[in-house]
Amino acid sequence: MMIPLHLHIVHQLTPADIQFILDTLADSHGKRRGLARLLMDAETAESILDDRVLFQTVVDSPEQLKISTQLYFYILVRHTLRRAGEESREMAAYIALTLAEFTCHGLLPTREESGRTIVQYSHDLEARLQEATPSQRFFLHAAIGNHYLCTTGLFPGHVRRRAERWGAPDIAFYESLGGHNFRNARDHPYAREYALESIFDQLGSDFPETRRLLNDLAERLVFLS
Repeated sequence: MMIPLHLHIVHQLTPADIQFILDTLADSHGKRRGLARLLMDAETAESILDDRVLFQTVVDSPEQLKISTQLYFYILVRHTLRRAGEESREMAAYIALTLAEFTCHGLLPTREESGRTIVQYSHDLEARLQEATPSQRFFLHAAIGNHYLCTTGLFPGHVRRRAERWGAPDIAFYESLGGHNFRNARDHPYAREYALESIFDQLGSDFPETRRLLNDLAERLVFLS
C-alpha cells in the first residue's frame, strides 16, 4: 500500500512535467533557460507551481496533457485547498499523491493465496488490525483513512446510490471511519517519524470538510478519464 511519505511535490516531477511547465510559462528560449534554473530550487519550484496559468491550462485542456497524475492532482488540489484558506503545501501534496495512487492503482493492498492475487477490501484491513503488529497498524490505519477519503471525495454519488438502493452505509458512516483511522495513525510513533502528525490530525478532525472540498474538485475540475 502506498502512503505518501515525501511531501515535496517537486521531487516527484517527471521530465514531461518539467516540459509542460516550461512550455506553459516561458515563451522564449532565454526565459526557458531561466525558468529551468529556478525549478532546480525546491522552494522556488513550489512557488512556480502555484502560477494561475498552470492551473488554467490543466483545467482547459486536461485530455491533451502529458503530465504525471501526481502533478495533475497537485495543481487542482492546491488550488482547491487555497480557495478554502488552507495554505499547507504538504497537505496538498499528501492528498494529491493519495488521489493519484488511488486513480491509477487503487489504494488497497493485495495478498497471495493459492497462486492468486486477491484484493483486500477495507473491511479486510479492519479485521487485520486485530492481529497486526504495532508498525503494521500505522500503515493499515493510514490506508483505510486514505481509501475512505478517496471514495467519498471522488465518488460521493456512487456511495449515496449504494446506500439508497442496497442499504449500504452512507457517507457519514465512512466519514466517521475515515476520521477515526487517521486519528489512530496520528497517534502512532511513525507519524512523528515521517512528519505526518499534523496532516493526520487535520484529516482526522476535519474529514467531512476535506471530503466536501474533494467533492467540489471532482465535480468542477477533475477529468478522470
